Amino acid sequence: MEYLWELSASIRFYKSDAAIVLGKEKHTGQSLTTFYMGHYENFAFIFGEMYSEFEVKEKHKNINSLYTNAWFNKYKDSVDLLFADVELLFCKMLPRKEFIQIPQWIRQRFEVPDTWEGVLDRFRKNTKKTDMRKVRKYGFIFRITKSEEDFKTFYHQMYIPYIKKRFGDGALIEPEAKFMRQCRKGELMQIIRGEEVVACVLLHNLAGRLAYVWVGVPDDIKAEMFDGAFSALYYFTIMYGYEHGCHEIDFLGSRPLLNDGLFRYKRKWGTNVHKSPNPWGDILLKPLNFTGPLRSFFANNHFITRKGKGLAAKIFFDKHKMTAKELEDMVEYYFTEGLQCIKIFSLHGFDDDAKVWEQTKASQVKLFDLSESSNPAETFCRL
Repeated sequence: MEYLWELSASIRFYKSDAAIVLGKEKHTGQSLTTFYMGHYENFAFIFGEMYSEFEVKEKHKNINSLYTNAWFNKYKDSVDLLFADVELLFCKMLPRKEFIQIPQWIRQRFEVPDTWEGVLDRFRKNTKKTDMRKVRKYGFIFRITKSEEDFKTFYHQMYIPYIKKRFGDGALIEPEAKFMRQCRKGELMQIIRGEEVVACVLLHNLAGRLAYVWVGVPDDIKAEMFDGAFSALYYFTIMYGYEHGCHEIDFLGSRPLLNDGLFRYKRKWGTNVHKSPNPWGDILLKPLNFTGPLRSFFANNHFITRKGKGLAAKIFFDKHKMTAKELEDMVEYYFTEGLQCIKIFSLHGFDDDAKVWEQTKASQVKLFDLSESSNPAETFCRL
């Protein structure tokens, strides 16, 4: 039903804006031009990763999204990248195999083992060394509340300041009425140090599936306390889920970037990657060349992409021929349970030892040698 609802919503929001965006690529400082078509759902996310500064050079409003591909064809010879950010129905009408297909959001979930020792074994080594030590160092404890006053304090003094600081221009603030309705369906976990509440998370327990819904910290929290408070939020949420017999803890949405800070933080607690159940249109990107700024953008942003009905990671490497050691380190650092595989594209190919190493990890790793391609940008999109 959600899928059908989203399709019907696509029809209601059939008008899009088109824009030519020109700016300096974040890591090279070189000029990069993008043709954008959409409703700005993911405008701030992608361009925030792409540009250090940019401006909209040309804009067209209220275009029928049915003509997205026609607009792309009109501008493709004058830009470096095409970016479709349209609703689900119109996304499906585009030749998606020509684009890199990126889900707007992915989910990260913790599957709760039967024993506490099993829970601790899912944590990565640095989690045990650093995060759990912070919880002990600051003497954090937690309490559970369902007080209306606590819900309102959480919304105004923690949730809103945190979301604004975390997402900047891309922040989506839930309306207070909706926020309070959701609070009444769950419980608020408060992280406490002494007499002070230093962080909160709203939890929903739905038939053994504990959802980590909204989180917040005070705007004036000290920097050294901030990291410790989040360590406590995750640790106590997992403990609470285990003690209440939950089989899964859903840490909800993350942006589909392997090197995004929030994604990696959730990963270190032992989460797996899943598709979002929300049937949104994908982010579709199509590089039209592989000049320096575009190579830099993809080399510095390792996206999680669609692979059939599942998910795969897409990593671009452009420094030199990739060695087995570099390959092994990259897979160790980025592979996450729930991904079908990691696809690694090397602009200069692979050393022989890297190809041999691939055979030992055939189910996890797929190598693509772009030095053999006459059009590496197109190959990168299609494979």
